[in-house]
Amino acid sequence: MTENRWTGSSAPYLTPTTTDPWADEAAAQGRQGSQRLVHVGRVPAPAYVAEALGLSEGDVVVVRKREILLDDRCVERADSYYPLAVADDTALIEFKKIPGGAHKALADLGLTPSRIVETVTARRADLDERHAFALDEGDPIIVHRRVIFDAAGQPYEFTDMSVADGRTLTYEVETT
Repeated sequence: MTENRWTGSSAPYLTPTTTDPWADEAAAQGRQGSQRLVHVGRVPAPAYVAEALGLSEGDVVVVRKREILLDDRCVERADSYYPLAVADDTALIEFKKIPGGAHKALADLGLTPSRIVETVTARRADLDERHAFALDEGDPIIVHRRVIFDAAGQPYEFTDMSVADGRTLTYEVETT
């Protein structure tokens, strides 16, 4: 890894754990990874979130908005949305870090990934993103969206990530 290049895998972030996968990944590269919780609450689902979760636009969902920091600099924003039926009255609705992360809390609720759909695109950073990532006008960002489905085929998490800092996303699929 160089200062401007980072390769990472989604797999550690989808597995219930007692550690912070981002902190672990950064530490393995001699860096410091952390997260800052920005907002947690109930919100009306925007159209793209509702579609991903199989809901109607405007249905209430729980959102957890985070800034992902590398050496105290924001390199990613991650907004995770959950149907109210999944997240209400759980650790997911509380404005505090969840020990083991959201996937540990979801596993404790009996929800583990059966199918995951990830979509990656790129676009120019908007004004808010340019400010958050300290980018110039016209600089690109990666938009990484992930929908996680349970064994019954029901979506229970949608995460919308904006990624800067020249990171490369790597996907691994193990077959049995």
